[in-house]
Amino acid sequence: MIFTEEYYILFDIVILLLLAKILEELVARFRQPPILGDLLAGVILGPTVLGIIKVGDNVKSIAWVGIVALIFFAGLETEIKEFKRHSKTGLLVGLGGIITCFTLGLVYGLSLGYDLSSSLFLATMLTPTSVSVTVETLIQLKTLHTRVGQVIVSAAVADDIYALFLFTLTYTVVSRGYFSVSELAHVSLGLVILALISYLMFRYSNLIASLMSRLKTVESLFTFTFIMGLSVATLSSFFRLSPIVGAFLTGLALSSMPGSQTVKDRLSIIMAILTPLFFCYAGVLLNPWEVLPKINLSTTASLIMGILLLGILGKIVGCGLTAKLLNLTWTESLSVGIGMIPRAGVELVIAVTGLTLGVITQEVYFSILILIYVSSLITPSLLKLTMYLKRK
Repeated sequence: MIFTEEYYILFDIVILLLLAKILEELVARFRQPPILGDLLAGVILGPTVLGIIKVGDNVKSIAWVGIVALIFFAGLETEIKEFKRHSKTGLLVGLGGIITCFTLGLVYGLSLGYDLSSSLFLATMLTPTSVSVTVETLIQLKTLHTRVGQVIVSAAVADDIYALFLFTLTYTVVSRGYFSVSELAHVSLGLVILALISYLMFRYSNLIASLMSRLKTVESLFTFTFIMGLSVATLSSFFRLSPIVGAFLTGLALSSMPGSQTVKDRLSIIMAILTPLFFCYAGVLLNPWEVLPKINLSTTASLIMGILLLGILGKIVGCGLTAKLLNLTWTESLSVGIGMIPRAGVELVIAVTGLTLGVITQEVYFSILILIYVSSLITPSLLKLTMYLKRK
């Protein structure tokens, strides 16, 4: 029987959402963050287990709208004063994690006998943090507004920027043999433009709300505010920055806008449907059977353990100790370090680029895939545990 394209699109979305919501309910009954259900749904339905769902543009497109909605919501939920109070701490915490992970990765790569180019790519792959997993967990635990939550979010956004700058440097040096000022200038220009747009939105947020309130279309305030978030996230991607940078800055700029609570109420409904699809999509991306025939299992097993150890401890030690030096308590510092563990996105782009250039092996690539999924799966539970200890 021949099915239409519309059938496949809707089938993928329906089956992913249905299993995700069933597993969300199941893990919630074991007092675990529901995000684990979304990730597991993708792993089960994807190539890893059943192979029912394949990575396609239909799910991918909707998934990215979901993650932009989540980060935009996080920005709207963040008070400007609170963000300013913790932004310096976040910038330093993110830098501490970057330096620690990069140094550990470079030393580890050289100790394994890799050349400098391969070791630089390995080190760079360990540096990014995926704010999406942590933000979703913080929202579910109702701790996004706490000092720990604000530090983690600001550190993760800063971490993304640091990692992308580092990737730009590594890529141009390894691929071209020299440092490209133009590549770095392009990213820097993007940051300046995003900062300017965010400032103007914040400065004229009352005027923006007033103009949109005069529109006659239904839900005009929410619709056009969300379009603004999507637009700046798109602009962020144009400048080779992560879309989450633009989405968060837009949400933050409009957080004190009249009617922002209405926008958040409407946005939470979209998030309940679309955001789980992003984490399902992350699970579907895992395809160990594609890589396993090409690798040496004994070599890869030890490499996986090494990269997992460095990837997890690098963030806990680098970010956690920096947080402690900045006067957070030991429990808060541990929560910050754990909150910075997840990887899911930027490091995959770096890994694919390194594989394409021939500077990393299939074993390293597979190890990074394992780090992405292990870190995403363990963070919600560990973060919940440290938040519980903090309340004690």
